[in-house]
Amino acid sequence: MGIEYNNNSTKVSFYPDDDSIPLGTSIIIEAYAPRHFYDSIRKKNVFLNETNISGSIAVFRVTNNPTIPLVPGMEYVSFIPVNGNIKKDTTQFSVGQLAIIRTSVFEILQPDSFYFKCSMLPNERGTYIINFSRHHYRQADCSIFRYNFKAVNPQRHFYLCNHVFDANAYEQENLSSYCFKVY
Repeated sequence: MGIEYNNNSTKVSFYPDDDSIPLGTSIIIEAYAPRHFYDSIRKKNVFLNETNISGSIAVFRVTNNPTIPLVPGMEYVSFIPVNGNIKKDTTQFSVGQLAIIRTSVFEILQPDSFYFKCSMLPNERGTYIINFSRHHYRQADCSIFRYNFKAVNPQRHFYLCNHVFDANAYEQENLSSYCFKVY
């Protein structure tokens, strides 16, 4: 079993930072991850000498049905990669999971960092939740480099989902999530 290195200071941003956007407007998702970082658990500096890292983006659509408050959201959105890639990973995910998840792949921006940017265009009106999860790279020696992202947006608009779940608790547990409404 390899060693696991963790970076808990990586950031993701979602913009525009408005709680509501008109249909036809895209949400931009942008994130950086350093190749060199200090692992506070292992107390050492580490360097990932690879060309990319990957992880997942999950999209949910909020319903007004109290029995089924969230439904898979991928069929309601389109992704346009700007830097990096978005792929439908049929090897890693089942058909049911692919209704929610796409794999995002970061590429090297500069010698010291990975970069990812994409545009997400909702195709229908409604309330959506995006979760930009942990990204990683597993080396041949089984060492794992994990990047745990946190949204930098001051407001992540979970009050839009108060009728579905405890928005304050959800916001504290899902640090890389973002909520918005399309009108």
